[in-house]
Amino acid sequence: MLSENEKTVSTENSYEENNPAEKINAVRELRSLGDSRPSRSATARWGDDPGLFRQGFVVVPNRFLYSYASLRPEPLSAGEALFILQLMSFKWDRALPFPSYKTIARRMGITDKMARRYAQSLDRKGYLRRQYRLRATNRFDLTGLFEALSVAPYLGDEDEGASGGKRNQLKRSGPRHGPTPHAAAPGLDSV
Repeated sequence: MLSENEKTVSTENSYEENNPAEKINAVRELRSLGDSRPSRSATARWGDDPGLFRQGFVVVPNRFLYSYASLRPEPLSAGEALFILQLMSFKWDRALPFPSYKTIARRMGITDKMARRYAQSLDRKGYLRRQYRLRATNRFDLTGLFEALSVAPYLGDEDEGASGGKRNQLKRSGPRHGPTPHAAAPGLDSV
């Protein structure tokens, strides 16, 4: 049997859950109190402008971002990583993406020839296989990259989760900006 207090609480909770006006008021109240819970929406994280997502978005595993420069058997250059991100913007399912080199080059701000060089380099490293098609753009198979990433060592610090507060901090041992200070040459006085 429920006590009088438990009946009141359970009635109040069910009323709030079933009453949209109450939900709206509760949200407004939380906002007015300075709700400190961060929003998890992509729009909020990117400046609250939904227009930024009108052309779509790319889902990228953090492992790629952490590991591309130290992948085995060969690391990726920043240009190769950006080339892959451009390819991924055309991959929304299991089908192989097939953008033209011209499209990728325009998006990256490079020449068609440079885009082809990135593809050749990724192919040579075993991360990309190009499937040539007659009178059509190539299909790009990234299975080699996915396999390399799946066995890549985890480079993130497990203690640096979203609640750890260290996620976006770089670990540096030297000065943050400018050249490394050197000892004054012998015989010269520091001013």
